[in-house]
Amino acid sequence: MEYFTTEYFIHSWTVRSENALIGVGGTSDLVGAQGKLVVFIASLLQRAGIARMDEFGELLAVFADTVAESEPGEAAMLNQLAAALRRNPVAN
Repeated sequence: MEYFTTEYFIHSWTVRSENALIGVGGTSDLVGAQGKLVVFIASLLQRAGIARMDEFGELLAVFADTVAESEPGEAAMLNQLAAALRRNPVAN
């Protein structure tokens, strides 16, 4: 089983957060750090054989839908993270 490189996802998430989150609350160090933490946790779950990254992304998207009822800005950021996890080229 192949695993993505941490550098790939850190760069990838930073670029997406800067491009996709404009108008959703802007970008900040906190948003970037939280995104990287979610990717890190997802990679550990995949490595341990608990959940594939794309599966974690699907579950995160469902969670984002629930959050959207009360916090649409937070849900938008969670959806961006979910999309990044689902697009992982080695998630399967």
